[in-house]
Amino acid sequence: MLGKCHTLSIGLVFAVLTSVGMSLTAPAANAEVMTTYREVFPNKDRVGIDNIALSTADWYSYKDNGVSADGGIGGGYVYISQYSSGSSAEPVDSNPDPSYYESGNPRGYLVFLGISGVDLLHYTEEYQVSTDDAERFRWRQTRPNTTDVFRVALRVDDGVDSGWYVSEQTLSNDVASTWEQKELDFDTASWLALDFDPSTPSLALGTAATLPDGQITAFGLYGDNTSNGVHGVDDFEVGAVPEPGSIALGLTGLVSVLVWPALRRRFA
Repeated sequence: MLGKCHTLSIGLVFAVLTSVGMSLTAPAANAEVMTTYREVFPNKDRVGIDNIALSTADWYSYKDNGVSADGGIGGGYVYISQYSSGSSAEPVDSNPDPSYYESGNPRGYLVFLGISGVDLLHYTEEYQVSTDDAERFRWRQTRPNTTDVFRVALRVDDGVDSGWYVSEQTLSNDVASTWEQKELDFDTASWLALDFDPSTPSLALGTAATLPDGQITAFGLYGDNTSNGVHGVDDFEVGAVPEPGSIALGLTGLVSVLVWPALRRRFA
């Protein structure tokens, strides 16, 4: 009888451990979305110094023929602005204060001099996230016309091949030439294929496509430009819910290692 109780106790402990691991591994319906990537496009040169190349922030830009558009003053279309708002500059590498957007252009942001009919792709490869974990893409934008739109652009690697996609959903300014926050819900988005190859070069929107499961290895914005003028992007964020599976596995394993020897000593 005693031996059966011992066996039951050990079995109960491991049933609890298994239950803990399963509950941690299962995604919670109200799991918190965390900002796992953020770019403020800082211009460390501050007041009175030139614009700087977009590549200094590990972002890149290509025109609609697939040719690089990155450059500082006097080169390319796209750069990180030197402009400030009034007498105060946006703190470098900090969370932008909304007042900077209300009073004018912030210190340091992705800026491009739009040309009607010339679309642009802006993206980075400095962070990766799985399609299972990604939840949202959020940024601030200013466009000279409400007909100018952005689409979220992604490169996804499914383990066999990789390809580019852009959201069917487009996000435009509600009021022209103001800074507005925009967001794409990743879970509800639909997608178009994007033909992008800088070695060809080529850059063109394709037809409707299913986004594969895999790793998002590059992301950014594709701009459909219908007007000339100054366009801007700042404070680009990726929101994700990290998978807890590895945490659950580690916790279950650790408790098992600690409890099992104690149970053996007690019931030996």
